[in-house]
Amino acid sequence: MLHPEILDCLENHTMRVSKFALEKKTSVIAHITIRSWSLEKKSGKRQEKQQKSQQPDPRGQDILEWNAPRFLNDEELIRLPQELDKIYRVDKQTGDLKRDPPNMELKVSSIGMSTNEFGDFSKFTVITDLIPPRELKKLSRTVHDIWNKFVHQPQTGRFLVFSAILACICQEIAAHYHDAVRVFVGEFQLDSISNSYLTDSRWLQSTEAESRLQLSLWSLEALHKLNNTMEFTVRTIELAKGEIEEEIRKGPGKRSEELEEMCIMYQEPLRRSLAELTAAQIKLERKVELNSRYSDRLSTLLALRDSRAAFSQNNTIQKLTYITIGCLPIALTAALFAVPDDQHVIAPRMGRNWFIYLILIFFFAILATARLLDSIISAFRVLDEVDLKLALRRTGLWIGYCLDWVYSRCNSVLKQLQDRYHQLKSGKEDHSSIQGQDPELGDLVLSSTQDSSKKQ
Repeated sequence: MLHPEILDCLENHTMRVSKFALEKKTSVIAHITIRSWSLEKKSGKRQEKQQKSQQPDPRGQDILEWNAPRFLNDEELIRLPQELDKIYRVDKQTGDLKRDPPNMELKVSSIGMSTNEFGDFSKFTVITDLIPPRELKKLSRTVHDIWNKFVHQPQTGRFLVFSAILACICQEIAAHYHDAVRVFVGEFQLDSISNSYLTDSRWLQSTEAESRLQLSLWSLEALHKLNNTMEFTVRTIELAKGEIEEEIRKGPGKRSEELEEMCIMYQEPLRRSLAELTAAQIKLERKVELNSRYSDRLSTLLALRDSRAAFSQNNTIQKLTYITIGCLPIALTAALFAVPDDQHVIAPRMGRNWFIYLILIFFFAILATARLLDSIISAFRVLDEVDLKLALRRTGLWIGYCLDWVYSRCNSVLKQLQDRYHQLKSGKEDHSSIQGQDPELGDLVLSSTQDSSKKQ
């Protein structure tokens, strides 16, 4: 029945807050609200068929086409993301579809009790959907027996009834948490996925590796949510158990040995249920810690493999850089000697020796540039803040001036060679024209030209 004295209990139930309170003023008011997770109840056949018809067939989806699953908050339904549906529903061996993955929903249960001013009449309100009908019938008989045996001690009787109802709810919560661990460890294969990643080094080559890793992380996140809710629930029930035992121990007066044994007997279900719930919470916490360590080890393993791959790539890039530095001078020299003679890029008599000299020159120039590249880049960075001359002295860019001087001298030498070549060519043409007119005069001009060239 509903009564206005437990408005705080109804507010906690609406807000889904785990809390226990005991007030002893003009009347005694006690209420508790606890949260828990349980498997979602199956819908009817027609509704289930409609849901299956609306869901796409995961066998036609590509495993690699997925987005990272969105982890919900602490109160929303724990449902397997659609991106990971293929990993769970499709049998890897036969390719058939399994049944739909189970969902976990948040359940809130509340117990409220209040008395009149004299304390001889109590009213209870129980809001829960965890207790099945069969257990509810047993609970009603137990409550009836308690009221009949402690009719002359209403304070003890109402707290024993409170304890019996709370024990029944604790027993159902523990059973639901055992089912949750079975689902995540058994059906979602949380432990096997984590172990396979750590023991088998070939999992990275599988096309399902990334999706299975996401399934493992999603299961671990869901277990974290269950464990957090479980911790608050166990604390709240332990607090309520201590207060209830204290009120029963005080009592209205001295009880007989028979009533004292009955008090111990009716308190035993709550102790047993709380112990079972604590064991389920410890088991769940150990499972979360174990898989968290698996996740940390897996992260370390992946980081180590990434580092090894990066080192291997760096070595490959370094080797390719050396090969490029070695081949670049040959390519540049070959490109220069491939230019036609009418472009006057190189001298006409530059043969094999000059080809080798240019390769060596280009090689040392490229090598020096590669060695001084950091200094050159740092010099350009400090040009706006430091004086240009000071930057040139600090970073060694005077080599650039030396290279410029060498380049200018080479240009002048090449220009002189070209001018000399044109002079010799023009002298031969004049000799041939004079020899056509007078052979003796042509020989005289040729001998004078050769003498002048020797003097030069």
